[in-house]
Amino acid sequence: MKNSALELHQLFNQQKRYRFPFDKFINEIPKNGIYIIFERGEKYSDFDRIVRVGTHTGINQLRSRLNQHFVKENKNRSIFRKNIGRCFLNKENNIYLNLWELDNTSKVDKAKNLALLDSFFEKELEKKITKYIQTNLSFCVFQIDTKEDRLFWESKIISTLANASNIKASAKWLGNYSTKDKIKVSGLWQVNELYNVAITETELAQLKEKLHTPNNFVSKYFEPEPNQWGLRGDSHLWREMKQKTARTNIPMKVDEFEKLLFNLFKEFTGESPQKGKNIYLKKYDTGGMSKGMINSDFWLENGFSLLIQRYNQSELQLIAK
Repeated sequence: MKNSALELHQLFNQQKRYRFPFDKFINEIPKNGIYIIFERGEKYSDFDRIVRVGTHTGINQLRSRLNQHFVKENKNRSIFRKNIGRCFLNKENNIYLNLWELDNTSKVDKAKNLALLDSFFEKELEKKITKYIQTNLSFCVFQIDTKEDRLFWESKIISTLANASNIKASAKWLGNYSTKDKIKVSGLWQVNELYNVAITETELAQLKEKLHTPNNFVSKYFEPEPNQWGLRGDSHLWREMKQKTARTNIPMKVDEFEKLLFNLFKEFTGESPQKGKNIYLKKYDTGGMSKGMINSDFWLENGFSLLIQRYNQSELQLIAK
């Protein structure tokens, strides 16, 4: 039987990861979609553990929703922030916990509750929440255009995670201090959609297909091609490496990306690149003065450097673990 919760973790751990500040990458975040949040120190198997799944109901509001969680200091607009605040207060046995529950969104509630609240204390607590979120949380996103589809996939993913009995929060997880039993039991920063119908194998395959777009794969770094090659075989090797990585997910760290490139070189040439050494490959022999020849110096000094530069430029938001 497939472990769908583990497959979801593998799938989302392979996606492009963002963390605060993410404003310079805001155009890479779709206007409509679902976000998957990870928390520093939380693990499931070999993967960063998913601690929250969320979406939005309004049109083009995904970016705004993420800002409500990460930036805007108003727990009445973010139940996520409110839950983190509950944990801080409960951990300290703070008597303000009951007042933290009060909502001042409407004019009626504001008029009724304002005199009871300590605005200075709440501002300081909001700052603490912001620091915690911006320091410890990262996320990936994927595009889902319609409200109905967003709610469907959000529920499926949450329920699959919540129903997986082998997923456990760490002993140090802040959520263990939650006043909400569902948060403590599920290990997720949410209480809704926890125990609905889990994702099926067919639905999981559909979800994987939704996330498998060209921009999620290593092959994107091979475009455009270099203006100049070392020897005639280099262009053939470049294109073969591009084709090979058309379904290879982008590594999380630059050293992993570099290792992948060197492994690909050795896989196709049978040798590791060495300074001053040329490698002959019959399959690339199409005639000419340097027919079938791979120039190691080109790859060591230009090819790999270009690819790594492109990785660094577009993947600055990936988190170093």
